[in-house]
Amino acid sequence: MREVYDRYGRLVYSLILRIVRNSAAAEDLVQETFLHVWNRVQAFDPERGALGPWVLTVARNRAIDSLRSADGTVSARALDLDRLAHPGQFCDFEDRALSLDRARRLSRMPLRS
Repeated sequence: MREVYDRYGRLVYSLILRIVRNSAAAEDLVQETFLHVWNRVQAFDPERGALGPWVLTVARNRAIDSLRSADGTVSARALDLDRLAHPGQFCDFEDRALSLDRARRLSRMPLRS
């Protein structure tokens, strides 16, 4: 589970934060997401897809459920949830996020003379 969290924790947090727009709520939902993954790992079927998109789908569903339970409707500030309805859209999400993260880290590195 540690490896799963290390690999997907930042992505899960980023996705949830984009949906709920609240860092404290996002942190709580990340914990809920990984608890759900831990408790339901037997529901994961590698024949149906990769682990990353499944974890991100769990995170997305947690975030949406949180928004809906908060006030009965999806917040106007929330990300357009229709775009997130299909887990297949997350297949390259990890690569894009990692590329952006690498670019950010490289831009912060001091230039050597």
